[in-house]
Amino acid sequence: MTQTWQAETQRARGADLPQLTALVGDADRFLSESWALSPVRFHGALPPKFLTAEQIWSMLDGGPLLAPYAAVLREGAAVPAARWTKTRVVLQRPMPGYVDGAAVRELFDEGHTVQLERADHWHAELQRTAAGLGDELGADVRASVVLAPAGAVVPVVPGAAHLFLVQLGGASQWTVEGPGTDPVALHPGDTLYVPDRRAEVTGRVTAEATDGGSLLLVLRVLRSSPLDLARRALNDFLAGERADRIAGTHHYLTPAEKVAWLREELTAHLSMLDAARLAADTLDARRRSGGA
Repeated sequence: MTQTWQAETQRARGADLPQLTALVGDADRFLSESWALSPVRFHGALPPKFLTAEQIWSMLDGGPLLAPYAAVLREGAAVPAARWTKTRVVLQRPMPGYVDGAAVRELFDEGHTVQLERADHWHAELQRTAAGLGDELGADVRASVVLAPAGAVVPVVPGAAHLFLVQLGGASQWTVEGPGTDPVALHPGDTLYVPDRRAEVTGRVTAEATDGGSLLLVLRVLRSSPLDLARRALNDFLAGERADRIAGTHHYLTPAEKVAWLREELTAHLSMLDAARLAADTLDARRRSGGA
């Protein structure tokens, strides 16, 4: 059974809260009782009210968004970009792939969903939210925005990410795959947390969405895995002085001697690692490699 918590925050009184507290209320309780364990809905949380459906449409009608940052979907299946993009002249050169707001609106009216990826790249408040939440959780946080009409089905695959689904406008009902979970209704101000490794989370936009549709903020939280740390440590070893010193002499070593060298030098390298620095460098690399 999916839990529901009443998430009281002080944002309404103007307090500058940590991002996790703004989403879930009691951050310590959330981290000890639900993080990585079970889905939970936070009812009455006050997420940042900095994005509306009207602002999304205004940006699509006249903004600089390109296809990698946008997608049009029908029950999770992508609509070819040629149907909703156009070519613009930029610095006297034709540039394809710009979002055609009129074409997107027509598809939306037909029941299609609009998904805007990496909103933390192009929306200042979402950039601040993602960066703050990432620092608090020691993770790479990526934001996307989903605008869907009434009746639309919105599948989300968490994969290796923890999810925070924040209902900014309209209403939706979500089903989390797995034992002991019930459908969860979200209204403006509600947040649904879903742990990583869930097969799929499926939302259906309810009739309460009205003509403006349902506006959902999806925050994907990706923490470094042991494999990520191992790759970083090994890359640092290969780029370091120990590997440089052997480069000119390994031709004279037998295979057994090479393995013995690797065992000795790699063990020495790992024994000198600063755990906090390795974790920080790994996270920084993940954040810098994140695309649309």
